[in-house]
Amino acid sequence: MQDVEKNKYVEFYSQSYASFYNTTMEKDKSILAVSAGGIGFLITLINFSKEIEIFEYIVFLFAALSFIVAIFTIIHIFGKNAEYIIALTTESNDCDEKECKLKILDKIATYAFYSGVALSLILGVTLSYKNIRMEVITMSEKKETSQAISQINESAAGASVIKRSFSGANQIKPTVGTQSSGTNDSTQSGSSSSSDSNTSKGD
Repeated sequence: MQDVEKNKYVEFYSQSYASFYNTTMEKDKSILAVSAGGIGFLITLINFSKEIEIFEYIVFLFAALSFIVAIFTIIHIFGKNAEYIIALTTESNDCDEKECKLKILDKIATYAFYSGVALSLILGVTLSYKNIRMEVITMSEKKETSQAISQINESAAGASVIKRSFSGANQIKPTVGTQSSGTNDSTQSGSSSSSDSNTSKGD
């Protein structure tokens, strides 16, 4: 009976340790994978941006640096985990020291990962707002340009209509040569008629 209880006790602790290590390892693996993906996301976000300011470059660099720190810290934790397990199974005296180092490394990786995520969100929101604002400004400029072009076209059309309306003014302009010729003709006809009358009187 005591052997059964002892086996239960050993099995319980073995399963507890296994669950603890598996959970910790899954957490570290998730941080490692998401950090690697975060760097790719940052590069893609920068490449799709039209204009990058100094503030956005600084946020990008700090976010990428945070993810890089998280990645290298997790890789370092994997190596330290193996050393800690060996020290634990061999009942070494530096188990507490190794555990303390692992806790510090785990905090560094976690804080670096959270910092990278927060900075990535800030950068994404900033660039999205900037791109939307630039699109609105571009659309308004295009609208103003089209309105100005339409106004110019309307003005040109109005000028051509005015030109056509005044083009017939030449037809009603008096011609001096025609009037003078008519006057000369009437004068000549009058003189000829007077000479004819004088001739008839002499006869």
